[in-house]
Amino acid sequence: MNNYYFTFGQSHYNNEGQCMKDHWVRVQASSYDRARGVFIEKFTIPFMDRADRFSFQYDERDFSKLRVFYPKGEFMTISE
Repeated sequence: MNNYYFTFGQSHYNNEGQCMKDHWVRVQASSYDRARGVFIEKFTIPFMDRADRFSFQYDERDFSKLRVFYPKGEFMTISE
C-alpha cells in the first residue's frame, strides 16, 4: 500500500463546521487513482457537502515537502 494525501482550501468546511484548511487526510491505497476513489467514497461523501470538496492530492514523495504548510496535521487515515 502507498500513502496519498488530500488537502483542503480556506473555504472548505466539513459537515460539523470545522475548517479543514490546515489539515490533510491520508489514504492508504494501491494506486493514485484508487486513492481518489477511496477518499471520495469514505471521506468527502460522508463528511463534506460535496464529493469534490478538496484542493489537491499528493503522493508520499511530494507531500513530504509540504507538511509544514498544514500545522493542524492529519485529520484522518483511511485504508482501501
